[in-house]
Amino acid sequence: MGYELIRDCWPDSSTANCAVTAKESEVSFRTIPFTDAWYFGAGMLSFVGKEDTAIRLLRAALEHSLCVYPSVDYDPLFDKVRQWEEFKTARQAGIACQKKFAPYTRIQIQ
Repeated sequence: MGYELIRDCWPDSSTANCAVTAKESEVSFRTIPFTDAWYFGAGMLSFVGKEDTAIRLLRAALEHSLCVYPSVDYDPLFDKVRQWEEFKTARQAGIACQKKFAPYTRIQIQ
């Protein structure tokens, strides 16, 4: 997943080979039962320039209760999509997710 994505998409994500690898990577990441891996995959996809796929995988992680906030604010892998409306929407969902679970934790994230 990761190696192939970097090999096929870096530095040029506009190739047909990259498109195929990105799609295969998205599918592969979703087969992993840990949504943390989906977050990592979304970051990698964003890094190599597959922003739409990255946002889709990030949203999938959120839909499975991975509270991506505040990590997404500081993760440099998401720098390419940070200003996208879709990213901002995903970030807001991450904030809502964190707030939903915050009362059940001992440590409060500011």
